[in-house]
Amino acid sequence: MTSDNETTELSLCDWELVFQKSARGLPSPTFSIVDVRIGPSPSQIEYETHALNTIGSDIAWMDEWLFDKTKRQLKSLIWQVPDFPLTTATDIPEPQPAIFLIVSVGGDIGSTNYRHFTPDRLICLENDGANIDLCLNIAPDLSVLCSAGRWCGWQLTNPLQYLPHGPAPVDLAPCIAKYYDLVSEDTLDDLFDRKPELLDALWELHHKTAAIDHPSADFAADFIAEQIDRFYPDNQTGRDE
Repeated sequence: MTSDNETTELSLCDWELVFQKSARGLPSPTFSIVDVRIGPSPSQIEYETHALNTIGSDIAWMDEWLFDKTKRQLKSLIWQVPDFPLTTATDIPEPQPAIFLIVSVGGDIGSTNYRHFTPDRLICLENDGANIDLCLNIAPDLSVLCSAGRWCGWQLTNPLQYLPHGPAPVDLAPCIAKYYDLVSEDTLDDLFDRKPELLDALWELHHKTAAIDHPSADFAADFIAEQIDRFYPDNQTGRDE
């Protein structure tokens, strides 16, 4: 790791960044099940002003990294949770505090493809089986994962802490894990074909989630209902059961 004032180069697909040892991290993230974000949402009024004062990618590129135009430091992010399940066990080094500064903006920002969720952590990687040799903590419990001087993914530890209205009870973790099982790259074809067995399973998960007495569970249940409406817009079977 660098000393406090030294910088170390890091590649983010076609972009060039440097990181610097620092305890001055970003604010706490928000975990919405489909993404992790810090800073204003594109749906918020203040986002337009924020975007004008930053440089970087935008949400149309899947993952968003926005850097202050003057200081070049990372100011906000929206990182999508991908659809493929991670199948290979991954060792992650101890997190080290860091801040990121942008050197040059390229074309492809890249995004993660594989996910693994437990009550203790959410890991999202570009490639299954990545050899992670550096973990850079940039915000409370949120770290960038690197391999051989190149970005390769990210992790959020204690994800239930960062759900809306969190910290959420541990009882909610199996519901989120089940959602990831039901809505994944492996099931998307069946969902778009509106297979009834998946609809039944999603409604069962919705009712189980809604039965947990906590505002974070209410958020998760509403989210699951929105996904049911997305994939099964004409079928309300199970809504009132």
